[in-house]
Amino acid sequence: IYADGTKEIDRIPAQIWRLNEKVISKAFMKPKEVISIQIDPYKETADIDGSNNKWLKTGLPGSLKIVPDHMQN
Repeated sequence: IYADGTKEIDRIPAQIWRLNEKVISKAFMKPKEVISIQIDPYKETADIDGSNNKWLKTGLPGSLKIVPDHMQN
């Protein structure tokens, strides 16, 4: 789910597991700010632990302060 409330579904072919049957990674570049991700929302895989299939962005905008090196103590 994007910050503006819109949603998008990305599908990854099952063949990706042929690279490594235990762990895979896939990077996505998105044009908008992502605030949550749900893996396998329609329960199409044989995942026995669905409790780790959701990611929510934490923290509030502006909660991270970036300070240039020359201004640090």
